[in-house]
Amino acid sequence: MVLLTVFIFQASVEAADKLRIGLVDLSAVYMPLPLGEKRGFFGEQGLQAEFIRIRPTAALAALVTGEIDYWTTVPLAVAGAIPGLPVKVVACYVPGSPVALIARPEFKSAQELKGKTIGINTLGGALEVQARLIFKHFGLDPDKEIKFLASGQTTDARFAAMQQGLNAATVGSPPVGFFRQEDGVCCPRDSPRTFQLSF
Repeated sequence: MVLLTVFIFQASVEAADKLRIGLVDLSAVYMPLPLGEKRGFFGEQGLQAEFIRIRPTAALAALVTGEIDYWTTVPLAVAGAIPGLPVKVVACYVPGSPVALIARPEFKSAQELKGKTIGINTLGGALEVQARLIFKHFGLDPDKEIKFLASGQTTDARFAAMQQGLNAATVGSPPVGFFRQEDGVCCPRDSPRTFQLSF
């Protein structure tokens, strides 16, 4: 009886495959996976997910060495696959890029950001490409009229840079456009101004 009980419990423990999934930020783009785990969708498929918040610069190395099993940012994986790293894109669960340009409250339009510095995570990365498309949409030349500054891998770091006056705006995914900053970025009665363009 004891051996049978041990066997049953052992089988149930091993039934759920454990996955380590890296997330860059707690924004709407990445939240479907943790919500899916919470709602039991992973468990229904015999999976148990652990979500690890990790910086993009460390994520690719962690993915290649097996420290994490999956990474949630497609551009980084593609950039790693091009020179031959053993990574593959296996799924995309967001149909578009819900990126928003978030500016300090004193800016009333995207055009007012002409000549200003925009905070992004890394130069040449996906956020910069998306920011350039947003500025082109609003009639600005991102090559001549906008300055880009790598001011932090996470949304929190880029908001801190806005607070310190290092940049006039940043780029991020919802709900970042709805964050309220009490000191520096905006006053208690105002929230950062958001200019959103869906692709």
